[in-house]
Amino acid sequence: MEPTSVLLIEAAFRGDMEAVESLLSEGARVDAEDKGLTPLHAAIENGQTEVVRRLLEVGADIEAISLAGTPLAHAVDLVIDTALQSGTPVERESTEVIDLLIAAGANIEAGLEVARDYGCAFIEEHLMRRKREVKEASIGMLLEKLNQEFSDISYPGDDQLADSYPNEWEATLDNLCGKDWRDVEAKDFDSQGGVIEGIQALGSKGFLYFLPGLVRIFLTDPVSRYSVGYGLLTWFTVPEGIKPDDSQIVVLHALPSARRDFMVRFFGVFRILEPDLSPAIVDAAIVSLRAGVVTAYRFVR
Repeated sequence: MEPTSVLLIEAAFRGDMEAVESLLSEGARVDAEDKGLTPLHAAIENGQTEVVRRLLEVGADIEAISLAGTPLAHAVDLVIDTALQSGTPVERESTEVIDLLIAAGANIEAGLEVARDYGCAFIEEHLMRRKREVKEASIGMLLEKLNQEFSDISYPGDDQLADSYPNEWEATLDNLCGKDWRDVEAKDFDSQGGVIEGIQALGSKGFLYFLPGLVRIFLTDPVSRYSVGYGLLTWFTVPEGIKPDDSQIVVLHALPSARRDFMVRFFGVFRILEPDLSPAIVDAAIVSLRAGVVTAYRFVR
């Protein structure tokens, strides 16, 4: 590891903001890991709230795994453990770092797991309350941003909705012909194999056009959320050992960086709205969008 990255971890732990800024400007990797800690984990470990805030601002990985788990799991563990070690009520401990991480999009389930392992009802209730708040605020924010980010996309033409047409999904594709992405409903993608298969039947141009419509359906239609969400995920990741198909690669390359960033934020909220879908698949989709390369997922049994 380059020396600047090690120094960044040490500076984050000390709370030396001047050194943190200098090292970042010199190219220190914000997600470097040394001895089981990233800079973000190190700042959390020593209660350096302002450094945590700054590292999040410059793009520190909110789900980076270290020996201490995710940053949020680490923060929750420290709050509860500090209270236990000092013999003071956990209610007196600050949850500022926890709230910063949640506001940045951290997976709240990781923190809830730690709180439940400890049997800490106060922190569990705090996290559940924040989860509800994030859910309500995030849906509204994403819907507003969705309309801004995708306002200029154009219908690709009936013959561009699938890579080959007609095909076995002809009835579904016929139903989508001429539809505005703002008006589509989950039933429009229904096929003989269900909504998931209908979404998969689209070609890259068809999927890119209807992508914002599918995101809108996921955010506003709880009944269809699981099937639409699963269909979306299949475009951004594959099971380990499976080669991505050309359409997936085309989609990732065609999405401008601003839209990929939007989809990363969307999948962060996705985890809250549809926790029954494997976090491993959602995390792989986020990595794919950040890297611009289709990333495989592996189920952990």
